[in-house]
Amino acid sequence: MPRSLIWTPSSGSPVDLNDRVHTFLLRGMIGHRMPPIDISSSELPSYQGSLLETKRYKERTLAIPWALLGDNYTDFSRRFRQITKQLTLSGGIGQLDFSMPDGSKRYIRGIFKDGLDGGDSKFGDNQVLKTVLTFLCFDPFFYDNTEITGVVTAGYTLLPFFPILPFLLAKAGTFSSDSIDNPGDWDAYPTWTVQGPGTTIIIENLTYGELLQVNVTLSDTDVLEIISAPDEKDVLLNGVSSMDLLSDDSQFFALRPGNNDIEFSATLPGASTEFGYTVRVPYFGV
Repeated sequence: MPRSLIWTPSSGSPVDLNDRVHTFLLRGMIGHRMPPIDISSSELPSYQGSLLETKRYKERTLAIPWALLGDNYTDFSRRFRQITKQLTLSGGIGQLDFSMPDGSKRYIRGIFKDGLDGGDSKFGDNQVLKTVLTFLCFDPFFYDNTEITGVVTAGYTLLPFFPILPFLLAKAGTFSSDSIDNPGDWDAYPTWTVQGPGTTIIIENLTYGELLQVNVTLSDTDVLEIISAPDEKDVLLNGVSSMDLLSDDSQFFALRPGNNDIEFSATLPGASTEFGYTVRVPYFGV
């Protein structure tokens, strides 16, 4: 069971759902270990059984047993209205932040669904609600609160980001390949950044034979950003969408779980040329 659980709406203030004074997590949470799997198949007249067509992870529902305690009925009603407002604020996706007994911290994004429809009772002077809060999470994965980031510059200079990876820029403009480890349970989609100067920017996953090539000429003040996430794919040159700069054989590839050998290259790099990446690490559960 999580040690703490914080709900942050798309707008408004965070809510501590386990302050252990007036809000309490109860045992029996469901939906936090593994996302549901959707499998489709087809049948052929001459084939016994069926053929697998697709397998994908679906949105998940978290069911969280929870209690709200008020010092008296008036205090309970005030707290109930405050939490109801924060859980049901419209305007977008909120975030649940979990802190686990082993010290790990992960989050998942979603919307509040139900669980505040009454059922409170009196216990001595206190008013108590025991219920199950449910949240619908359209992206079924949990993410580590700490992103993996790395930066490497020209002139064989290494900047110490976490995790520290020994990327070195060769004089010809090709970065030496090295292994980026995805410690998560599923594909992680990086955001790549390139600070000019340089031309013909190539980022290649040698492990899986995938590459991104951007046919561009960067001055030393230009910044190129490549967003690989499936729902946000874009190439930004100084903040302006420039998808037409991608080569026809480019792929917005993911970093698969385990080691990924990545090579960076640029023609005519300069002293200020800089490659970087940011990766959110996905997990099946907490």
